[in-house]
Amino acid sequence: MNSKPPASRLRIVVAFDVCRRDLDSLELAAVLAARRGAEIDAVFVEELNLLNSAELPFTREVDRLFGTERAFDPLRVSRAQRIGLSQIRQELGRLAEQLKVRGSVRTLRGHLVPTALACVSDIDVLVIGRRRDRPAPDRAGARLSVTRRSGTSAPAMQGEAVWSVFDGTAASLSAVAVAAEVAACEKRPLCVAVPRSPPELTQELQRSLASGQVPQPAPTRIIEIQPFEPFALLRRLRQSGCRMLVLPRTERSLIEATTDSADWPLMLV
Repeated sequence: MNSKPPASRLRIVVAFDVCRRDLDSLELAAVLAARRGAEIDAVFVEELNLLNSAELPFTREVDRLFGTERAFDPLRVSRAQRIGLSQIRQELGRLAEQLKVRGSVRTLRGHLVPTALACVSDIDVLVIGRRRDRPAPDRAGARLSVTRRSGTSAPAMQGEAVWSVFDGTAASLSAVAVAAEVAACEKRPLCVAVPRSPPELTQELQRSLASGQVPQPAPTRIIEIQPFEPFALLRRLRQSGCRMLVLPRTERSLIEATTDSADWPLMLV
């Protein structure tokens, strides 16, 4: 049974499973942890549905490359999990040494999102990487590094934007603030989606940006979306391009839709 750890120190938790071994997101999380003096915790979730399916003698699978059907091989799944864990440990060790952060790797069984959410405290940040069958992220922006944080020159802002949403709640404003920090780290634009109605929401966000309540990387765009529902937002993100989507944990419908179908990493705050 998973229990939430005490909220004594901020952790950046990165969740993986056999389909999500997004080491690029692990690097981004490690840099954010270094900036904030946080620990990084890599959690590999052994998916229960996959484990249960492996025990059924009639289970079949379809090859993604050739579209051919074959018997489901539990040994191949087990081997893929071991390889994934080894890659994660190796990459986290490299990042921990380079960025001087504390890191750990652990394995849990369950379903990816609820299991990952159950093991983070209220102050932690959770990162869920893109699926392995999704396109690799645009790396036009600068690679995250210790060198950049030490004050050396960085390239001009470019590439796909970091996105967040704002609905007037304190939780969504916190998500926008974290998205702004990630955008500044990667020298990328920030885009914030807001409902078209009521118009006061856009004005409230503009005031927060202007007052410095939210750090404002340039350029920053406020995008009004109507209707303000998951699939309209996902459609806009696919049209415009998205490096990462940062959401408050209260946006459950968006989290579910994004985890199942998005082409980019997800950060929950």
